[in-house]
Amino acid sequence: MSKGRYKIEYTSVALEDLRSLPAREAGQILRKVLRLEHGLHGNI
Repeated sequence: MSKGRYKIEYTSVALEDLRSLPAREAGQILRKVLRLEHGLHGNI
């Protein structure tokens, strides 16, 4: 399995959607997406 780092890009629609969510939920999503930069693992 590759241990490379992935580049995550957010579309303007995705950013608008995140901003429309309550802060707690948006934060949870962002933390999980950031973990994806280091590879697919865990319960994402």
